[in-house]
Amino acid sequence: LGSRAMSDHLFLGASVVAAAHGEAIACSATATRLVATARGSSRGGRSKLRITVALVAAITGTAVATATTLLQCADAFYTAAYFHAPKETLVAGVAGVALVPIALIGSILPASRSLSQALLEL
Repeated sequence: LGSRAMSDHLFLGASVVAAAHGEAIACSATATRLVATARGSSRGGRSKLRITVALVAAITGTAVATATTLLQCADAFYTAAYFHAPKETLVAGVAGVALVPIALIGSILPASRSLSQALLEL
């Protein structure tokens, strides 16, 4: 489309938010599984230190993905408010909402299933 038809920064922002969403869910599922593993009597031969380090990494991944989402949303707000006409913002928003989730169904849905299974293991 050209730069006057839609805001490319807002469309890219929608892509970043969708990717970070999938990553946050996947990291949360990993952290939940690790908590269930640590609580269980059978840890599958894993030491508590190894489980703790992996848990810290998973929680850090969730925090980074969440922070990325919040920063990207702030960036999108200021980009839309100060650098693009309302029509450009609307076109980018509609395109982002319509196209990005379709491309990321392969990462968000499996991560969500994994999180729900991990929650059931608790």
